[in-house]
Amino acid sequence: MSSSQPITKDSPEPEVILYDLASTKGVCFSPAVWRIRLLLNYKEIPYRTVWLEFPDIKDELEKLGIPAPPSGKYTVPAIHHLPTETHMMDSLPIAHFLEEKYPSRPVILSSPLGDEIERRARGVVGKAFST
Repeated sequence: MSSSQPITKDSPEPEVILYDLASTKGVCFSPAVWRIRLLLNYKEIPYRTVWLEFPDIKDELEKLGIPAPPSGKYTVPAIHHLPTETHMMDSLPIAHFLEEKYPSRPVILSSPLGDEIERRARGVVGKAFST
């Protein structure tokens, strides 16, 4: 596990630790994590990133006390919200949590059309991964 975005004396104290999938180039490449990274940046929430190697994700998130998802597969993004000592994973619950805690600069997270697109996409993707 490694950390990025060094904290300097001029940096605000992070309020969120964002757990991301490590890459050989040291950049975020997961679309699910990008959603949260963009939301954190848009809302100007100070955060730092902890990069996790793929085999370490489950162990690290279990150490944080994040319960196993129904699929049993731990994934990123995950966050540790320092002010409330809240730990969670999965981009949609994280986005709703951040929207609730930081209502300034609001973001519309869902719409009837978006919900329908997500439902259909999950139906197709779920079938592809379960066979």
